[in-house]
Amino acid sequence: MTDSDPDKQEQAEIVQTDFNTFVRFNIPRGMHSKYAQHVMIQPGEYEVVFSFFEIVMPPMFGPPELQQQIQQQIQEHGVQAECVSRVTIPLSRFPAFVAAMQGVLEKITIQGGGDEPSHDINTITAAGATGEEHQSD
Repeated sequence: MTDSDPDKQEQAEIVQTDFNTFVRFNIPRGMHSKYAQHVMIQPGEYEVVFSFFEIVMPPMFGPPELQQQIQQQIQEHGVQAECVSRVTIPLSRFPAFVAAMQGVLEKITIQGGGDEPSHDINTITAAGATGEEHQSD
């Protein structure tokens, strides 16, 4: 795909690497987002793996007896958590990712008053391995 591809959304910023260069983050317009209520974090020797899971509860409708039966099945067998995404982060970059997530958490807490997340937040990306953050508008 070329730089003028209308199906891509781009965001560029300077990221500290061994040398200064532009990094162009491409997010295809048709990329799907998945909802994840749970995350499993598995540290390895050279990477950290994030596995994100979504739980879809079975529909609870029908007569009260059927609803009670469904609740009992859930209590006995649990519910399925489907992995909707896995992300592997090199161990050397992990501190920068944690710093970026901490920055977002702090902005949510400050701007949202701690009760409700604020939706007026700039994007924070994990920049160099030093843990520096670069904000984009």
